[in-house]
Amino acid sequence: MLLSKLVAIALLPLAAESASSSSSSTSENSYAPKNSSCDDLIQITRHSDSISSTETKWLFKSKPVSANQLHGFMSKSVSGFADGEKWVQKVMKSGNGPTVGIAVSGGGYRAMLGGAGMIAAFDNRTKGASNDGLGGLLQGSTYIAGLSGGAWLVSTLAGNNWTSVQDILDHLGQKNSIWDFSEYPFADSDSNNSSATTEWWEKIKKEVSAKQKAGFPVTLTDYLGHALGYNMFPNKTNGGASFTYSDIQGLSAFKGGEMPLPIIVANHAPESNQTLGPYNSTSFEFNPWELGSFNFKGWAQTKWLGTRVKNGVPHKQGNCIAGYDNFGWVMGTSASLFTPPVTPMVLDMFNGTSLESELNQTMTDGRNDVAVISPNPFKKIHFEEESTYATSDQLNLVDGGEDQQALPLIPLLQKSRNVDVVFALDFSADTEDNWPNGTALWNTYQRQFYDAGKDISMPLVPSVEEFMKNKMNEKPSFFGCDTSQLKNLRHTPPLVVYIPNSKYSYASNTSTYKVSYTAEEQAKMIQNGFEAATMGNFTKDPDFRGCIACAIAARRMSSRKITLPTNCESCFAKYCYNGTAPNVA
Repeated sequence: MLLSKLVAIALLPLAAESASSSSSSTSENSYAPKNSSCDDLIQITRHSDSISSTETKWLFKSKPVSANQLHGFMSKSVSGFADGEKWVQKVMKSGNGPTVGIAVSGGGYRAMLGGAGMIAAFDNRTKGASNDGLGGLLQGSTYIAGLSGGAWLVSTLAGNNWTSVQDILDHLGQKNSIWDFSEYPFADSDSNNSSATTEWWEKIKKEVSAKQKAGFPVTLTDYLGHALGYNMFPNKTNGGASFTYSDIQGLSAFKGGEMPLPIIVANHAPESNQTLGPYNSTSFEFNPWELGSFNFKGWAQTKWLGTRVKNGVPHKQGNCIAGYDNFGWVMGTSASLFTPPVTPMVLDMFNGTSLESELNQTMTDGRNDVAVISPNPFKKIHFEEESTYATSDQLNLVDGGEDQQALPLIPLLQKSRNVDVVFALDFSADTEDNWPNGTALWNTYQRQFYDAGKDISMPLVPSVEEFMKNKMNEKPSFFGCDTSQLKNLRHTPPLVVYIPNSKYSYASNTSTYKVSYTAEEQAKMIQNGFEAATMGNFTKDPDFRGCIACAIAARRMSSRKITLPTNCESCFAKYCYNGTAPNVA
C-alpha cells in the first residue's frame, strides 16, 4: 500500500464528541475534582478476582456486535479455503465468536504512531485495509489494552468516540487537529523557548493548580497528562480539563458496542527498598468502570476516585467526589516514565512558588514519576493479606512498563475475561538500536510462576537469546498453538499473535524520548506500522490473512474438536512456536 492511499482521500466524518456531549461527571470545564451527589447505598469498592457486573452487562450487549464483524472478517480471510465458509460457521457457532484482545506496548510516540499503523491495518475504515490489510479485525475485537505510549494511542481513539487512524491521518498537519505537534510544549524546537510556549505552560499551571486548591495532591504526572490532553483531545475545552476516563461510558460508540473495551495499565509504586520487576509488581488497570488489580482482588469505581470511603461506601452517605479520573491524568499515570525528562521544564515554571514546594513534597522518595490517588479507596478494606493497599493514606501508581513488562498482556490473560487470542503489538526498545527482543513476552511468561502472577496464564515463549537468534523480532509469531503445552497452567491462556516493530518502508526505531515529529514523519511511522502488521501488505506471505483467521479460531477449534483445515496446518507450521523457532524464511 502506498502512502498516498492512506492520506490522499476524501475526509471522513469526524467521530469526536465534545466533552459537553458526553456524560461528563464534572462541570465548568475545571481540572479540579468536585463534590458530587451519589446514591446513598453505592458500593464504591469491591473485593473480587472476576470482572465487574457492569463489564458483564456491557459484554452481553457488545459481543454480538463484534461477533458479527468478526464473522465477516473470517469469511473474507478464508475465501480461498476449501469449505471455508462452512468452517467459519462452525467456529462462530450461534453467533458467539472468539473473544479477541489487542495489546499495544509502551514506547513513547514510537509506540503510539507505529501502533496506530498496525491498528489502521486492522480497521476496515482505513482505505485499502480490506484488501491490502486486516480490515475488520479491529471491529471484531472485544478488548484493547494500552500501556504508556500504547495508552496514548488507545486513549486517543477511545476518548474521541472511537475515531479512526485514517481520520487522524486525513487531518495531520492541520492546526489544532489530533496529534498536532507543531507547537507541542515538549518539542525540541525553537518554538519551545517562545513566549507563546511559556504562556501555554502558564495556562496548564493555572488549570492544574485548581486541583491543589481543591485539596488534592498534585504531582508532575498531572502536568504531563493534562499537557497530553491538548494533543489528544483538541476538540474538548481546555484540553479535556473536565473530561474523565469514566466518561467513556457515555460515548455513543461505547454504548453501541462499536469499540473494544479500552484498558489502561499502570503499576503500584514500589516501596523505598524495593526494585520493581515482573515477578513482584502489582499491576493495576483503569477501565471505564473501575480502577483495580486482579493481583490483590481490589476494585474501586473509576468515576468516584477521590471519595473518602468507609467499609467500601462513602464516608458521608450520598456525598462523593467526581472528576479525579481526568482522562489526561490516566494517560499520564500509565506513562509517568516521561515525567523525568520534562521535570526541569515544569519546575522552572513554578520556581519559588508554593506549587513548586507542593510538587517536591508529593514526590515519593524523591521520585518524580508517581501519580497519587488520595484518599486511598482501598484503605481499611479487608484483603487476604495486609498490605500498603489497605493501610496507606494514598495510592501511588507509576508507569505501566516500569516492571519490565512493556506489553499490557495481564488484563487479557485473566480467566474471567476468557480471551481466545491476543494481538501483541510490541514497540519496546530492548536493543541498543531501539528494536524489541522479546523481553516483555518472556517476563510475563515467567511471571505466572511467581506469586505476583497467580492470576494469569501465559503460553510458552522463547528466551530472549532464542528469540534474537531466530530473528523473531523481524516477523510475526504465534505462541500457544500446541494445546498439549497448556495442560499444567492455571487455565487455558489465549493464543498470542506477536507482531513486532520492524523496518519495512521507514526506520521506525526512533528513541522512546523523541517527542518532536513532523506530520510527514508521523505519516511514515504509521505507514510502516501498517506494513509490519501485514508483512508488507502480504507481499512476504500472500496467505498471511488466512493464517490470522486460523490463529483467531485456534482455541475454539480445540475446545469444539473442529477439524483443522489443511490451510491452517500449513499456517501453524510457518508461524507457531512450539519449543523451536517458527519455520518462516
